[in-house]
Amino acid sequence: ALANVEKLKRYALILLIVGLVVGAVVIAWVSSRMIGPIRELHQGAEIIGSGNLDYRVNIKTGDEIEWLAQEFNKMAGELTVSYSTLEQRVKDKTAQLAEANSELEDANYSLVKANKAKDEFLGVMSHELRTPLNVVLGYSQMVKEGLFGQVNPEQERALQKVIMRSKELLSMISEILQVTSIEAGKLKVEIQEINLGELLDELKATYEIPLDKELTFNWDYPSEPWSMRTDGDKVKHILQNLINNAIKFTDEGRVAVSARYCTETEMAEFKVADTGTGIEDELLPSIFEMFRQLDSSVSRNHEGAGLGLYIVKKYTDVLGGKIDVESTVGKGSVFTVTLPLVTRNEASPFEAHDVA
Repeated sequence: ALANVEKLKRYALILLIVGLVVGAVVIAWVSSRMIGPIRELHQGAEIIGSGNLDYRVNIKTGDEIEWLAQEFNKMAGELTVSYSTLEQRVKDKTAQLAEANSELEDANYSLVKANKAKDEFLGVMSHELRTPLNVVLGYSQMVKEGLFGQVNPEQERALQKVIMRSKELLSMISEILQVTSIEAGKLKVEIQEINLGELLDELKATYEIPLDKELTFNWDYPSEPWSMRTDGDKVKHILQNLINNAIKFTDEGRVAVSARYCTETEMAEFKVADTGTGIEDELLPSIFEMFRQLDSSVSRNHEGAGLGLYIVKKYTDVLGGKIDVESTVGKGSVFTVTLPLVTRNEASPFEAHDVA
């Protein structure tokens, strides 16, 4: 009995070993059938992901893994087409951008050339116009003073109008010259010690009441000498343009010019006030623009090229100051210019010279 049991045990052990071997072989075969395609699919995905879109995964298992490989191949094909199209689009856009840049450079060159020609034309014509105009102004003044014979009051009034209009035209030509220098970047700042009292005295002596206006001039500035280091010519131009503007837009009433200084802040303040037509609130932000006219119609009552306030703003900026304006329609305007008593060279974006 025991011998039979031992024989059965040996048979069972042999069957167990055979079963384990067969099972291991089956498991290994099944694993290779599943893991191999997956590894190949993973390797193909890495190759495609690295940028080699021409690579294709070749798996023939007849199951879902083969279907997944086909989807990978399909995706790689679509990416190839997309990249090819994108590269062509990039090339087309690059060519268009290069062409646009070339056209822009040509247009910019033409614009610079035209602007230079305009500045040269304005400069030359302004100089050429000043010479005969000065002759007209000089001879009119001599006739008015009786150097060529006695003139009657009516002739004197006519000559006064000729002189006044000639001065206005000469002022416009000077403004064009100044604007040409500003736009060409050739504006120079000559800093020197100036006596503000003497400058204002000279300015006051040059103004007289126009014959066709009922105006009074009020001048208010310290009588004692006071000085500042700045460009005196530009300060004078600023005040002249503001005073001329006030006279132009004031038919009757007064024009007041005042000046004061503050040693604590090292600033000088100039005010030019008038009782003229005034400026509407919506026009105030644009009055310092070039060629800006409060009334741009052909039938406007006030002459001018619209450059005076533009020059005032540029000169004030170049001297390191600021300008403010308050105005009421029908009551007049007040322009306030604040300048440092000592103008620094670095305050100016233009070329500056310190004149001894």
